[in-house]
Amino acid sequence: MPPLIPSAAILVALLSPLLICADDDTAMLQADHAFVQAAAKGDKAALENLLDADFTWTDFEGKIYSRSQVLQSSPKPAIANDAAAQVKH
Repeated sequence: MPPLIPSAAILVALLSPLLICADDDTAMLQADHAFVQAAAKGDKAALENLLDADFTWTDFEGKIYSRSQVLQSSPKPAIANDAAAQVKH
C-alpha cells in the first residue's frame, strides 16, 4: 500500500479554522486593549467609537450601567494594565 501524502488542499482545509481563530483572537485582544485604555483614561470619544449601542457594563458589585451612563462617567476597569492578558482555548 502506498504511503498517504496529504495534499495542500487538505492541509489548508484542516488548518484554516486555526488561522481564522488566531485572527479572531488578535482582533478581540486589540479591541479589548483599546477599550481598557480608553476606559482607564476616561477617553469619551474613543469609548463612543468602541461601544455598541446595546453595550452594558457590570461592575464587581453587580451594578449594571448602560452605554450612556458609561460615557458620562467611565468606570475604571478592574485590570488597568492588560499587557499580561492571555487567550486560552
